[in-house]
Amino acid sequence: AARANLTHGLPLKNAEHRAVFRAYVSSRQHLKKGGAIKSYREIGKELSKNHGTIRHWMMKDFPEIAGRMGGIEGFSGEGGLVDLPSGPTGISGEVLQKLAEAQDLFRTMTDPEERGTIVQQAEQMLSDMKASGQWVLPELDF
Repeated sequence: AARANLTHGLPLKNAEHRAVFRAYVSSRQHLKKGGAIKSYREIGKELSKNHGTIRHWMMKDFPEIAGRMGGIEGFSGEGGLVDLPSGPTGISGEVLQKLAEAQDLFRTMTDPEERGTIVQQAEQMLSDMKASGQWVLPELDF
């Protein structure tokens, strides 16, 4: 419905456009079929917004996704930032990806009780992971 409103009817106010952007990312529409993240230009084209605005909103609302999108200007398809692989791969990469997605969704929640439930569950899960043993913190490489 939001996508239809972008092209038909009255123009959206900036706050409404921002809400559409948040819903777009929260519903994982920012991902291509293979799971790669679309460029800011691709997202901007789909949402009828300038890629610079999309980049700004992504950095403010979904900083983890913005970080994964990279910060080096390059061209891919019609242009935009190149998706840069970073961080762990394999199952640890998948786990970190899911944690980042959970955090992105958490940011869209507005009900304080629901947010509290999520925080409580996350703390319990972290406690359980720590208690399972057989883990060490990775050494930082400066």
